[in-house]
Amino acid sequence: MKKKDIIPEAVSCGLDTVAIRMPKHEIAIDFIKECGVPIAAPSANISGKPSPTTAEDVFTDMNGKNFCNFRWWAL
Repeated sequence: MKKKDIIPEAVSCGLDTVAIRMPKHEIAIDFIKECGVPIAAPSANISGKPSPTTAEDVFTDMNGKNFCNFRWWAL
């Protein structure tokens, strides 16, 4: 969906779109509620590839890739 101006560029990596997801798992939902603020997190897959379903799939896809660009000070 189109990103609103309230969303920092650090969250969207400068893109004008963002994806919104909500887990079904009760523990994850409770965690999000307890945080009391929105949580921004990247997907655990390379753009255009299928989403991994296990930790091993994530490791295989991401192994050796420089996929993080943390800019905490921009948030």
